Amino acid sequence: MIITCRQLVEAVTAAREGALSVLEQLSYRAHLARCAACRAYAQQMEETVNLLHDVRTEDSVPDGFKAALLARLSKGTPKH
Repeated sequence: MIITCRQLVEAVTAAREGALSVLEQLSYRAHLARCAACRAYAQQMEETVNLLHDVRTEDSVPDGFKAALLARLSKGTPKH
């Protein structure tokens, strides 16, 4: 069974953390293979997590970071 876009969005964190069962992983990957919007969303979430790991304190946030992050997030959210 291939999961829906909504289910994929809800599973992104678990997938990143390796917390999906084998069947859930297969369904997740199958959905990504056929859905460009969800591939973009999953990649965007990965980029966001990586960026946020680099930010230690509010003082270290570069100028424009928040605006750039919000702009990127608003572009890639699946509309299904």
